[in-house]
Amino acid sequence: MSYLKLLPKSLLEDIVEGNCIPIIGAGFSLNVEGKKPLNWNELGEKISIELDIFNYVYDGPIDAISYYEEEFSRAKLIEKITELLNIHNIAPSGTHKAFAELKFKQIITTNFDCLLEKSYETNCNVVTNESMLSTNFKGTTSIYKLHGDLSDPNRMVLTEKDYDLFLNKNPILSTFIANLFITKTPLLIGYSFNDPDTRLIWRIIEERLGNMRRKAYVILPYANQSNIDRYTRRGVKAISLNCEKGKEKEAYTELFKELNAYWMQKLNDKPSINIDVDTSLKYKKYKKICFLSCVVEKFEHYKELLMPLFSENNITIASMYDLVPGDIIFSKVLSIMEQVDFAFVDLRDNNKMVLSELEYLLSKNIKCFVIGNFEKNSNKDMKNFRQFLGYDDMNDALKIYVSSLNNNEDSLNNRVDKLLKEKNYEYAVLEAYKELEKKYIRYDNNKKYYDSQYYSNNFRQIRDVRNTIVHGNINLNKKEAEQILSQIFELLSKASM
Repeated sequence: MSYLKLLPKSLLEDIVEGNCIPIIGAGFSLNVEGKKPLNWNELGEKISIELDIFNYVYDGPIDAISYYEEEFSRAKLIEKITELLNIHNIAPSGTHKAFAELKFKQIITTNFDCLLEKSYETNCNVVTNESMLSTNFKGTTSIYKLHGDLSDPNRMVLTEKDYDLFLNKNPILSTFIANLFITKTPLLIGYSFNDPDTRLIWRIIEERLGNMRRKAYVILPYANQSNIDRYTRRGVKAISLNCEKGKEKEAYTELFKELNAYWMQKLNDKPSINIDVDTSLKYKKYKKICFLSCVVEKFEHYKELLMPLFSENNITIASMYDLVPGDIIFSKVLSIMEQVDFAFVDLRDNNKMVLSELEYLLSKNIKCFVIGNFEKNSNKDMKNFRQFLGYDDMNDALKIYVSSLNNNEDSLNNRVDKLLKEKNYEYAVLEAYKELEKKYIRYDNNKKYYDSQYYSNNFRQIRDVRNTIVHGNINLNKKEAEQILSQIFELLSKASM
């Protein structure tokens, strides 16, 4: 069964375009490895047992937690919740890690545990209070812990008083969350929407915007009609995965994997500034890609430095600077980094963005050639990491590695024949054109120019066809492809004389 088909097209569009904000609740923490932690209501019931000496009558988790704090102190409440939720011992499962593979730039959670952070490893920034909102952490996912966590127990939102005073004590954070609710489609996962503070923000938005408020969605492993009706009353559309009880973890994991594959495909279809990057991603099966990570001031310098070697070995350079600015740039960069063959990284400017890119590349087991100092994390497998003092120091190792990528490649004729048999006519032409361009391009001090000896009208015409293919404006049949290939091979034979 495909769970992705259950998600409305408009929601999928918002996810891909970066216009969706996930809200992760306590229900998602149940997908841990091993013994499940208590859910919110079970936590309240456990706490209420210790209130029997006061003849307490259970009236929901917030009431029980508030009563406990009143009787035993805030410090004892934090200790009890930490113990009952087993916060220090639970570990993320494959479901959490599958979620972390998705390209969300921002996530809201009301959970006190650290399961999300552990799933992202170093590729996230955790925001627990207002003072951290003004910091822009590029290249990482920001996790907004709306109700705090154990790093600052006094800020945790637990009791009636905490909820009642939330908006007054956190006006900037409340405004920030409201802005996310207004501008992005909320997607609830394991979240009941029972918390008074978030529900109040949602209601205020409804009162101000009316029918212009964005629709919110909740993904449920299964749902009865009363659950669906409760979410509907709160302006939330329920999406049920209709899985068997006890199979929630598997259903969520499969959905996230399907969504990630769909997202990657859509991101690859999004155009970038560099058409060579788009072509390489589209025909990744036949191309090699190097991700170049450095400060923008050095980008053109490194491209010119690397281009002769890379062009000779059929390697495309990709970077975040090739992308059109917008909401999807974060997810598009992550998508590209996951698909490259190796990376070139210059850390010497102590740029946080470059460091984040390196850490992400290493987390995806991408081979990295690094200039500058990097403190190796003993928890990571560093077999794909090679460190150098400067470019000259790296040059020989890079040449050997690049040459090794092409050791097993077939001749041009064999590659073209294979592509024609696969009915991949457009890329057969692109593959041959690439070889032709090598013959026509010369380098002088790393500057590219066309050799006028061979720069003819025929070459211009073939180049125009190549540009039309790259931009997706033409589909060739076999006969058309063979005619163009015949012209290319004729020019190649002349260039070899």
